[in-house]
Amino acid sequence: MSHEYHSPESEASRGKYGILYNIRPAELNFPDAINFPDQLLHQLGTASRLVLVGMAGVGKTTLRLQIAEALGRPSLSVLYDEAAAQEKEESGLARTALWSPSNWTNTDQRLREMIVTAENQRHDNELLIIEMPGEGKRAGQVLAEVAQDMQSEPIGKTIVVNVVSSDPRIAMRSGHARPRIITSPPEKVVAVLRDEFHTVITVNGEAVPETADPYLLEGLGRKIQRDYMFMAPNEVIAQMRAEEMATTLRWSFADPSRNYRMVEQITIPPVPEGSEGDYDLPPHWQVLSKASAGRQLERFDNLQIKRGLSTVVFNPYTQKTIYLPISLP
Repeated sequence: MSHEYHSPESEASRGKYGILYNIRPAELNFPDAINFPDQLLHQLGTASRLVLVGMAGVGKTTLRLQIAEALGRPSLSVLYDEAAAQEKEESGLARTALWSPSNWTNTDQRLREMIVTAENQRHDNELLIIEMPGEGKRAGQVLAEVAQDMQSEPIGKTIVVNVVSSDPRIAMRSGHARPRIITSPPEKVVAVLRDEFHTVITVNGEAVPETADPYLLEGLGRKIQRDYMFMAPNEVIAQMRAEEMATTLRWSFADPSRNYRMVEQITIPPVPEGSEGDYDLPPHWQVLSKASAGRQLERFDNLQIKRGLSTVVFNPYTQKTIYLPISLP
């Protein structure tokens, strides 16, 4: 069943979905790149699955929530972080490199089972959104299986968007927010996000005011805390960033011609209009960000999943207010 999507016309409406409307394809020659967010939402009106791929802390969760609300179509989500949290709890191990191969295999299997369950429960008018790292020991094989499924599907039934951070401060902000949120009293969570992390919680498109009913604030706080509990902790974000950097450098040095292609074919989007301060990235980070996007694009080609709007996108850093849509508990 299709869903007709109407693009927000006012800047205020688009501002509520600032993360969504700031993402841009990494490919310099991507058709009509500036309108990619609207293209994506239109395509998702008839798609069955959206797979958001990317390492921890790049903004997948905020993007997922903004897409779901902007689209206005019923959706259900499957989260790799929830599968990892289940494995952590049952194995009794922390989510660190101390995990054995069986822990990673078990997490992938949990994710597969969650996807199958969601597919069986999904109604025709619902969009299934899968959020996962999708690389190496962290669900890399699951993404390969998604790519294989896409070979026999009509183009656009499944859309894969790989989110790459164009600034390390995005992951740092995510890492700092998690411990503050899960240790705050539930009724204070909305205020902590607003005052310390420039993040405004919205319900049904409206910002939750400071004077909201205490029971509402407590209910929202508990729901947000539960979501943040599933997110990767700081040490996992730091570990994944280190792994990403090492893998990207090895990939880049293995074939010097890749560096030329990255300069010629990949573009980092400008800082979102209205942001304050100096956000010029150091040259070495620009090179690393382009290399990371280039590696992911090559992986898309190798897996044969770069079809239609499936691509790699940059999520640029901004200090403008972030709006985080939360459904009522």
